[in-house]
Amino acid sequence: MAFYWKAGHCLPSDGFFLLSVAGFPTNCLYLVQMELTFYDIPYLFLFFLFISFALFLFYNRKGRRLSNFLLGGFFAAMGLNVIDGYLLFRGIYDLTPHFAFWLNGLPALFGPLLYFYTKSVLYKDFRLTWNHWWHAGLFLVIFLLFFFVYHVHPLDHKSFFLNKSRTYNGSEILIGNVVLIAQVGLYLFYSFKAIRQYKLAAESRFSNVNQNQISWLRFNLLGYSGIYFFILLYSAARFTIWEGVLTLTGAMTFSFFLLVFIMAVLYRALSQSDVFAELKESDSQMKKYAYSNLSDSEKQNHFRQLMDLMENQKPWLNPKLTIGELSTKMNISAKTLSQVINEITGSSFFDFVNRRRIAAAQYLLLNPSDDKMTISEIMYEVGFNSKSSFNSAFKKYTSLTPSEFKQRNTNK
Repeated sequence: MAFYWKAGHCLPSDGFFLLSVAGFPTNCLYLVQMELTFYDIPYLFLFFLFISFALFLFYNRKGRRLSNFLLGGFFAAMGLNVIDGYLLFRGIYDLTPHFAFWLNGLPALFGPLLYFYTKSVLYKDFRLTWNHWWHAGLFLVIFLLFFFVYHVHPLDHKSFFLNKSRTYNGSEILIGNVVLIAQVGLYLFYSFKAIRQYKLAAESRFSNVNQNQISWLRFNLLGYSGIYFFILLYSAARFTIWEGVLTLTGAMTFSFFLLVFIMAVLYRALSQSDVFAELKESDSQMKKYAYSNLSDSEKQNHFRQLMDLMENQKPWLNPKLTIGELSTKMNISAKTLSQVINEITGSSFFDFVNRRRIAAAQYLLLNPSDDKMTISEIMYEVGFNSKSSFNSAFKKYTSLTPSEFKQRNTNK
């Protein structure tokens, strides 16, 4: 398939695909000459996929709207960045120079959008406020830079700038790439840090933590990290003797990686819920026991009371047990109970409760109340509400899966 153009001239339209171009005289027809090759397909398909997924998220009513909007914005920015680079390096912007270099700052939004998406999924009270707009600072700097070095100039300057941009590899390009890559890397770091803070805070308050949600977020971030490091290596190679070899090979590899990743994200997005809705952001930032005056004897008394409660009432059988509920039964604050568990047992509330659940599960696996009792039934019997959480906890405390434990001990 071919499109034809010759900028600045009127051409006969016989046998050609007509293209109306904004900004040019309406009495002229401009035709674009471009062979659509195999190498164009990944870019066009990625653009379609990114924008389709973004629109799906923008209009999706399932889950938290802010999370959908932020993730949709991330994929829309990626899609527009893909097509912007394609139009530039395929020379299509030569026909409409006024439309070029408006979207070059979009990569500066990748990191902030991803970070805010992560926090919106983790914390039920996260909201975008005016205090967050400084995160778009680098995007605005790039936007203004191209406005003054490109858009305010006449058409001849723009045409020269466009032609030069496709081959120029000066220090400005290197510095720009380093700044953008460093910025994305910093936001990825803080996104992983936010997940870790959430996990620690959740384990100090809840006896069951949604491991699927944490895995979903980590899956996303690891995928973005893979893209990030690929861009890092590819950008560095542009300034070496491997530039010519990597130009096409790198672009195709990058396109394929993005294609696989976006399909995986789409699948996970449709198969997982969208929000945790368990903690407030402030819950993960509280300093532990900074001003506690709890004496050692008081800790031991509270711990004995806790062990009596765990043994006699077995509150850990409730899959929705929280440290607040347990502390209410003991007539002490949740903060005091958390300190007692952490300092005496050296574990979190989550580990303290789930060790008892796993111990009970081990007993039932070897001494079931009913010979037909399944592992899933045992899981619910001891207070777990998720098979993945049960398997993860069982392997964490026994180094075996429930099936391996049962098989190994029944064969003795």
